[in-house]
Amino acid sequence: MTDGVHAVVATTAAVLDAAGGVAAARALLAPYERARADRLHRSTDRDDHVAAHVLVRRVAAALLADGGREVEARDLVLEQRCSGCGGDDHGRPAIAGVPGVHVSLSHARGWVAAGAARGPCGIDVEPVAPVAPLQGVLSPGEAAGIADLGPDARDAAFLRLWTRKEAVVKTGAASLDDLARLDVRGDEPLPGVRVRDLDAPPEVVAAVATVG
Repeated sequence: MTDGVHAVVATTAAVLDAAGGVAAARALLAPYERARADRLHRSTDRDDHVAAHVLVRRVAAALLADGGREVEARDLVLEQRCSGCGGDDHGRPAIAGVPGVHVSLSHARGWVAAGAARGPCGIDVEPVAPVAPLQGVLSPGEAAGIADLGPDARDAAFLRLWTRKEAVVKTGAASLDDLARLDVRGDEPLPGVRVRDLDAPPEVVAAVATVG
């Protein structure tokens, strides 16, 4: 638990194993979640999706337990609603009937992450791999800070900045249009917004952000 948020990074395989396998994990999901998973072409992507949606229920249940409300993760219903179009099959995730709990989830190539907090939160995870830093993503200070690093170190440093930015965006405190102006090297990139790197194996980077 960090800054009042429960945040977990795990492998997809570990989450699915803990749930009793893929079939048992899928049974925990709402129909729209299973339908979204089924639309993914690769089985590995489908597994990542299912594992992330299971993990976010587990961290939400842990947060509720801290407040004295014991609830099984399998009894929590994850819902999503788009603030733009009003659709209920995409948008920011939430736990149905529990307005005081905010959640966020992420998955990428065999890794998943999930967070739950009493205020807006965002989480992101990325495996470390060769990547060309995207134009218009880093602030001038961030770009200068990684420019002289060797290739491997630069990849990891860029992805660490990227996950921190994604986590902040997922809180709703910034948008993708703000990325180049958002300097996330410090603990508080915006007033009232805190961002932290999460403990993870060296082959992956992850970050969580909270508001309030």
